[in-house]
Amino acid sequence: MKNLIINADDFGFDVDRDLGIVFLASTKCISSISVIVTNQKSYRRIKKLIKLVKFLSPSVTVGLHLNLTDCKLLTCRQEDICDISKIYDNPKITFWYHTTKNTYNITNIKMEIKKQIDLFYKLFNFYPHHIDGHNHCHISNTEIFNKLIEIANIYNIRNVRFPNEKLNDYKLAKINKDYKNFLLHNLKPEFLAPRMMTNPLYDIYLYRNCCININSSISHIEFLGTVYGHIRTYKFLTESIKDACDNNTYELMVHPGFYCPFIFKHSVPFSNIERLQELINLIKLKFLHKNYKINLINQFKKPL
Repeated sequence: MKNLIINADDFGFDVDRDLGIVFLASTKCISSISVIVTNQKSYRRIKKLIKLVKFLSPSVTVGLHLNLTDCKLLTCRQEDICDISKIYDNPKITFWYHTTKNTYNITNIKMEIKKQIDLFYKLFNFYPHHIDGHNHCHISNTEIFNKLIEIANIYNIRNVRFPNEKLNDYKLAKINKDYKNFLLHNLKPEFLAPRMMTNPLYDIYLYRNCCININSSISHIEFLGTVYGHIRTYKFLTESIKDACDNNTYELMVHPGFYCPFIFKHSVPFSNIERLQELINLIKLKFLHKNYKINLINQFKKPL
């Protein structure tokens, strides 16, 4: 059997996504949720919805989706984290550019991590069951990752995502048929970071190479999801799970949600039709858990 954690990221970004994730949690299509706590407009809503999730499905674990790249942060601005002498249109790219170049302020990042953990506790009255990073921000630099582990240990948080995804030639060819030529380029993180979002392979190999640089031994959970996130078809989802070896523990990262643009208006278009497709994929997958030998577990490796 494959022990599979299905974790829904980005809870707290908008109403569509939050309601979709609550639906999946209550129907046991997912086993874990990551909450972003830097969106102040969502606090009243997410407090009620997480309380509802814990009532309907108590075994679903809830963790912190650490945000250092989007929205207004809790303790500082992006220019307090990064040397913004070099700025890109997208704050994600600006953050990654500077952290891979080692032009960042670790003291301010440490303060922001602690503040987000403390606010999580204030909102939900328990500490995060796990921590992962929005845009995998926590692995962008070895020092940042190690500092997060140090802080997590203080709060007795033992589950930290390490997205060291095994790259499959067949999967990558589906994203970009020219990926073999791509491998001939300089793949150092500082080369890849400014090119994020221009080609999925830049993001995927950037995360991979950062994990190689960290070379962490903290996690015994294999990671799935970044490559799937660039395709999102049901067939590709099931292929990714089938490729995983039996008798291991895996985390599948997903970004599902409803899509109701005429009911809920968004200042930032986080929810879209692709999120709805992921939600539908996970509903379909639930009915085939036995066929695919899936044992759905939470972040503490306890069955749902």
